[in-house]
Amino acid sequence: MLCLPLLVTAQETCTKIYDEGNESSWTDKVLSYTQGQDLFLDKSKFSSAVAGNRLKIYGFLTGDGDHKLYLGEYDPANHLPGSDYRDIGVLSGENPVYFYLTQDMIDAIVTSSKDCRIFGEGITVNRVDLCTGKAGALHDPFRTIWTGYFWADSWSTLKMFKEALSVVTLSDYKAVRFYYEAGRTNITMNLFGDDFEEESRIATSENDGAIHLTPTCADLELTDAVISALSGVTRELYIQVDKGTGAAFNLTDIVLIPKNIDGCDNCFHVIY
Repeated sequence: MLCLPLLVTAQETCTKIYDEGNESSWTDKVLSYTQGQDLFLDKSKFSSAVAGNRLKIYGFLTGDGDHKLYLGEYDPANHLPGSDYRDIGVLSGENPVYFYLTQDMIDAIVTSSKDCRIFGEGITVNRVDLCTGKAGALHDPFRTIWTGYFWADSWSTLKMFKEALSVVTLSDYKAVRFYYEAGRTNITMNLFGDDFEEESRIATSENDGAIHLTPTCADLELTDAVISALSGVTRELYIQVDKGTGAAFNLTDIVLIPKNIDGCDNCFHVIY
């Protein structure tokens, strides 16, 4: 019985948390990186949120320049932990943008009273929903520092803000693990801090590098050198993935594996 797949389709439920009193029309909010010209979402909107829930952002692209957005605090230089710097190719009522919430992000919004603000450029937002997403599918007892569905094609790069690392004590963890849906190991992964210069590369899977690949995840041991390099990131951590000769796939979670888990000494493994 334990080998049988559980065929259950959970229906997503959503709550409108921006423009919630306006059901017959839309209130446009032009995004900016300027303090006070963001889209503000009060912490009370997240009182029932759990890790794995997602924000569903509706709107449209404007102008011919860059179309980007991220989740931040009152100061646009500060980002919510677990947020990534998103390049938006398509945005419409049929094609919203999704941000998935980590526990660290929820704690920052609710417990630390950071609230949530959406900053960006070349984008107008007119509705935001808080939806069930993939709650319950995270990798406890590990600490999830980013979750979502990032499409890894040819040299695709996830730009995760440093705040995901700055809210943790890295020396308490033995490895960082990247979960994906490749189902194979003939892929390439690189980790860069702030830019793509060779001296900024923290680790690689190439030529038996420090990133060790399995069909379902990649592990990077948190040695003193790796912790020092990660702690030195000042803006963004770049996770660069190349699909190689196979099909593109999703990167789904980035987690930290603790050195010690109470009552669970042998419930996980790390590949080095």
